[in-house]
Amino acid sequence: MQERKPSSDVTPSTSGVVIPFTKPITPPAFAEFLGVNVGKVLDWIHSGTFIAHNVAAETTTRPRWRIMPSSIEAFLLARASVQPPKQQKRKKSASSGAKEFF
Repeated sequence: MQERKPSSDVTPSTSGVVIPFTKPITPPAFAEFLGVNVGKVLDWIHSGTFIAHNVAAETTTRPRWRIMPSSIEAFLLARASVQPPKQQKRKKSASSGAKEFF
């Protein structure tokens, strides 16, 4: 059986996230892209962390999940690391000449 590779085209994104998929992909392909186990991706699908679509002919059979590029973009944006804003230094108040002990 021939293994399907993700498309070499890059999906343009307004959010700055580069997604190398233009078509819906399978959980194993997404797991390979992220470098995680397929079970982790399936757990994310079942917990509702991100959206996948079941394309099986019958819903009573084994699910055949497909993940849309827009769902991948939203998932990656939600998990992106963001630098916390720098805290501004507090200015000391003008002293009235009295000693403060606290």
